[in-house]
Amino acid sequence: MALLRHHRLLALACVLCWPLAGATAQEKVAWLSDRAEVAIQARKDGKLLLVVHLSGDFAKNAADSAEAKTYRAAALADPRVRKELSSRFVVLYQQAGEAEVLRKLLAAKTQPVRTDFALTYVCLPDLRVIHFISGFVSADQLLGELAWAEKSYATIAGLPSADEPLVARKAHQAAIAKSDWALFERSFKTRWTAESLANGPSTVELPAVLTAAHGAVELSLAQRMGKSWQRLGAQNALPPLLAHGELGRDLAHLVLSEFPLVSLGDLERPAFEVCTGHRFWQASRRREALASWWKTETAGSKPLLLVVADDGLSQSASDASGHVWPPAKPETLPLLAQFAVQTVSLDELAAVASDAGLDPLTYRATNPPRFVTLAAGGKSPVLLGKAASLTRLAQVMSAAKSGTGALAATTAGEPSDEEK
Repeated sequence: MALLRHHRLLALACVLCWPLAGATAQEKVAWLSDRAEVAIQARKDGKLLLVVHLSGDFAKNAADSAEAKTYRAAALADPRVRKELSSRFVVLYQQAGEAEVLRKLLAAKTQPVRTDFALTYVCLPDLRVIHFISGFVSADQLLGELAWAEKSYATIAGLPSADEPLVARKAHQAAIAKSDWALFERSFKTRWTAESLANGPSTVELPAVLTAAHGAVELSLAQRMGKSWQRLGAQNALPPLLAHGELGRDLAHLVLSEFPLVSLGDLERPAFEVCTGHRFWQASRRREALASWWKTETAGSKPLLLVVADDGLSQSASDASGHVWPPAKPETLPLLAQFAVQTVSLDELAAVASDAGLDPLTYRATNPPRFVTLAAGGKSPVLLGKAASLTRLAQVMSAAKSGTGALAATTAGEPSDEEK
């Protein structure tokens, strides 16, 4: 049995290196991108939700992206899948990967390698997660996981809401191999006592559970491959293997045994970041309003200043140097009143830059963006990291005001981000 499993995994590793068959299959499944609309439709039609997160550019969220084409070719080209989805599910797709227009640089000005990835969630219409599959899946694998999810859902349908989590938990536990559970318990002590949560429900430990579960699945896979696999140094292939749904599925059962029927809103960010090693990007509800603001302000004569808050939509934040925005002393930035100013999250900055058609901007991983200045008309963008002082910002603003914003990075008194 061990030898058979070993050959099966090696065969799978080879398959992942070849183009997927059926890549030109005709699209038959409707992909929707508005979460609120999808939830309403699911409730109206009495259907479950299939939510697919892809690693493509979140700011474009294109149904014809490379990742979407791969997913359709692998999982949705089969008529059995199309029939199942059309009869029982409303499908939502969302790209959550880094925007092409705002890229993070690692050491030596290199961009991190991005692996194509997919996370598929089966949800109730209220967006509680019944099951999820980590990685790309074939049609047969997707059908199998959907069947498991629907069977699990059938066991909780009609139960009092207070009883649903425990029943869902037991369904996930029954699908976990004892060896995998033992590996998981080494890294995470269950929050459950007997058949209840001693301290009540909480999502604080979701990242820890995901990390422990991912580590357990990865270790389990390495053990199955045997010592020869480890000696060859082929353990570097484990992440790509786990990006395949048949091997990544065990992750979901471990996580959801601890957090049964968790809200997708609580799970999606840590799940994507643990599985991919990359940030989860998401368009905000202000996207259209910000695009309108940009259009209005760039039609005027004022230069622009974008202030990047710390991963939120708060209108007041402090940078790594302790500077509070806006500055307590107006004289620190004497030109501030002459700028069109907008506070944005990092996600919103990427979306604004993408919608505006700006040339690609880059920032160092150790010094994320804090300010972006642009000359009148939205020209000559200059990005400053959190390490930049207000004095440095004042110098760059002066250059943007005079229309020489592109020179600010080299003429200001402090070294530019690229020179540091």
